[in-house]
Amino acid sequence: MSDRANQLAHHLQSLGVKPETLVSICVKRSLEMIVGLLGILKAGGAYVPLDPAYPQERLADILEDTQQSILLTQERFQDKLPDYAGKTICLDIDWPVIAQYSTAKPIDLSENGKCIRQRDFSDYNGMCDACGGLRLR
Repeated sequence: MSDRANQLAHHLQSLGVKPETLVSICVKRSLEMIVGLLGILKAGGAYVPLDPAYPQERLADILEDTQQSILLTQERFQDKLPDYAGKTICLDIDWPVIAQYSTAKPIDLSENGKCIRQRDFSDYNGMCDACGGLRLR
């Protein structure tokens, strides 16, 4: 499952998903949903869940309000979704394209994913000394 999520993350990053990019997901609760959510998060994006049971008008309102450029779904829900100007990816029928991407862990583009510098450890240890906490060695 992690390999599939990594492949999806690479695909999403190739489409421009970066930290805080909103990506909608409208799928049935399944393993594909977990792969979709993990793929979005591994790409650095934020997901907007869309329940396939919502009325089409509600789905259209959410898509319009959030202004995201990518929607992950499944083929069976395409008819239920409103007209969508962004990129739609069907996790089931588009998987052969997604599967061509690497299964390696995607590069973390977020600020929180920065490498920890030695100075950061020194600052942390100094802070721990001040409050009597645990030190990193």
